[in-house]
Parts: sequence; C-alpha cells; structure tokens
Amino acid sequence: MPTTEDTEPSMGRELLDSMGRFERAFHLTAHRFMGQGGKPGQALLLFMIRKHEALGEAGMRVSDIACRLHVTASNVTQMVTDLEDKGLVARNMDSSDRRVVKVSLSPEGRRTIEEMRRPYIEKMDELGLRLGEERSRTLIGLLAEVEEFLMQDKRGSVIGKPKESDKEYEDK
Repeated sequence: MPTTEDTEPSMGRELLDSMGRFERAFHLTAHRFMGQGGKPGQALLLFMIRKHEALGEAGMRVSDIACRLHVTASNVTQMVTDLEDKGLVARNMDSSDRRVVKVSLSPEGRRTIEEMRRPYIEKMDELGLRLGEERSRTLIGLLAEVEEFLMQDKRGSVIGKPKESDKEYEDK
C-alpha cells in the first residue's frame, strides 16, 4: 500500500531526483565525448589537472588527485599510466623536491581536453541562449550554492578540501 511519502514527494526527494537526472544527462554527454576509448574517470582526471595548471601550478601529485577524486592513490596511478601510454599526461619530478613526482598534461593532452571541452561549451552556450542571461546567472549562483552545500559534512567542514594553500580554495 503506497504511503503519503510515496505519493507526495518531499522537497528533498524532488531535488535528489532532479540532480540524478542532471547527472545522468551529464554522464551520457561525457561518454559521447570520450569516444576515443577513454573512460569518464580519465576525462575527469584530465580536466582536474587542466584546472590546476590554469592556476599556475606545475602538475599535481598523485596523492592530491586521489584525495580530490575520493579514490585510492593506486587507482590514480593506474589511470595516470593509461593516460601516459596514450601520450596525454607526463610524470615530472618537482623542481623544488626531486622526491615528488607531479602529473601534468602533455601537449596532446591539452589538445584532447580542448576537443572534449568544445562540445560542452557549445551545449552550454545553447542553454545560455535558451535561459537568457539573467536566468543563466541565477543558475550559476544556485549551482555554486549546491556545490558548497554538498561539499560540507555535518560539522560544516569541507569534504576532501586540499591544503589551505591551494589557490582554488582561497576565496571560499
């Protein structure tokens, strides 16, 4: 027998269902753009390194990637090896500490990222035209709030937050 809970979804259920539909659509798009035999996790890793390098950093340590992806360092090492075999990333010794190895995008990796981003940007441009500037800006703000909320644990600490020195988190 259906309960009131089943027939009258709570706001939380509606939000969860909506976010699930959004996530599925996003992942379907990612799979479409990873047609060269890559995996979505590898694409995420490439995008993460790109974002990190855009902040002026020379690559990322495997342990930092693992922390941000919420996977083990051995999983990241395997992904990096696969991407390195495809010529998309390179491992380099840190100039200030030769014991530290950083993973950075190769020129081919940068080209691949830009090819992968282009359809996303075009699709988001279409969405921006459909929504208009005001609603697009509202959506951007709402998504930022959702991200901030979801990245906090019950005590208000940011989950998986890197070191305070990480430039990406200085403004938060």
